[in-house]
This record gives sequence, C-alpha cells and structure tokens, in this order.
Amino acid sequence: MDKERRSPAWAAALDVFVLLAWSGALFYLLNGGRYRYFLRPAFGIGLAAALLMCMVLSLAVMKVRARREGPWRLASLARAGVLALPLIYAVAAGNNVLDSHAFAQRWIAPELEAGNSGPSAVSLAEDEEDDTELVEVYKSTGPRKIPEALRRMLGLPPEDRQEEEPRNEAGKGVLPASLYDLAEYADRYRERRIVTDGMVAWDEKNKNRFYLFRFVVVCCIADAQPAAVLVECPATERPAPNSWMRVEGIADIVKVDKRAGVIIRKASLAPIRTPKDPYLY
Repeated sequence: MDKERRSPAWAAALDVFVLLAWSGALFYLLNGGRYRYFLRPAFGIGLAAALLMCMVLSLAVMKVRARREGPWRLASLARAGVLALPLIYAVAAGNNVLDSHAFAQRWIAPELEAGNSGPSAVSLAEDEEDDTELVEVYKSTGPRKIPEALRRMLGLPPEDRQEEEPRNEAGKGVLPASLYDLAEYADRYRERRIVTDGMVAWDEKNKNRFYLFRFVVVCCIADAQPAAVLVECPATERPAPNSWMRVEGIADIVKVDKRAGVIIRKASLAPIRTPKDPYLY
C-alpha cells in the first residue's frame, strides 16, 4: 500500500457525535418553546432550519469513513471542542431567566431635564389628538392578522390569546399595561389605575418600595435591557427578590435621584407563576 493510510473509525464518529449532539440540543430548545429563554420567538424558524441541517450533515458524514492520517487529528479535536462549547453553555443555563442581579447591572433610569417635572399641557393635548386619530383608524381598518400556520411556525402565541383580566372586584375599570408601555409612554398612564406584572427587585435605598421589571429582548438576551417601574408598598412587606408579581395601582411620575421614573401607588400585590414568555419583545 502507499504511505497514505486510512484513518480509524473514531475520526468520522467524532464529527457525527458533535452534529447529533447539536441536533439533540436544537430539538430540546424547540420542544416546548424553550429557546424563548434565549431568543425572540420569531427565531424559531431559524432553529428548525439549523436542526434539519445538522441531521442532514450527520447522515452525510456517516458515509465518509476514510481520511488521511497526520496533522488533521489535532485539528479535528479542536474543531469538535469549539462546536461543543455552546452546548455546554446551553446545558448549564437551563431554563434560567435574567433576574434581579442582571437588572442591577443593566438598569439605567432615564434622565429628567432640569425644571421639568412632567409633560406640558400642549404636549398632552397633541398626544390626545394623535390617540383619537389612531383609535378611529384602528376601528375602521382593524388589526392586521397573521395566518395561524405562520404563527405556529414562528412560535408566536395564538391570535385569540388575551391578557388575563383581574378577577377581584377592585379590578373593574383597570387598564392593563405592559412594563414597556409604562416606561415608554408614562405620561399617558399618569393618574390612571393600571395593572401590570413582572419580576421583583428590591430598591436598596428605600424599604417601602421595590422595582417591578421585565427585560425587553430585541435579538437575544445578550442585548436585553430592562423596563421597570417603582412600586410603593408602605403598609406591606416587600415580596422576595426574583418573585413574579401582578401589581394593580395608580400610576404616577416621580423624581428618583434626579432621574425620572414611574411609580405605582396604592398598590395591591398578587403572586403569579413565571409566564411562558418571561421577556417582552
């Protein structure tokens, strides 16, 4: 025989093992929508394509049994190790979500301009006119609907899913609002009774209040930024950090350490389970 000899079977088996491990990890993330703990729901179709690609590649590599011996051995081990590193991270991360520790590292409250404690009457009037026009357009045209098949493919919630309304009598006339809406359009919720939910983080400077927050994900949790409001609870004990709460109360705008912030006063608290989608998109 010539000097070029065939490599042992473990060389091909190593590549197949890594590809099958990736296939299993992708299937695990897709099953039950677990990938939503890392990515936007719309990325589900990309993970499904990656799963199909890994399975096809593993079948193709199984048919390739012969390779040359030599320096490729170290290169193959290095390649397999690099591909396996993200799998180790996925196993270690599990179903954990960004919590109050991540909130403390990433939270930046918006600056309040000197001399401004709230919106001017002119800006409020303009906002009300814009809102009225938008409502009329919405009533005449209705929302654009996404086909149910495409929703399932992208991992989006059903079209007819609605937010849970408060069941207590005090919840009548309450306006549901996400934490993102409260932070982005705070002026429109001022002095209105609202209900929202999120994770708890303690305010270290004041024991009579805490932060209610959720992370807003644009692409993945690496770029996630928190949307948060303060909750005033002078008569009750603060809930435990990282617990999920539904809060109902009166929205207001306050100045905290020379920064603008939304606070919910006269709040009533109710513990809830961790939502299927812990982040806002």
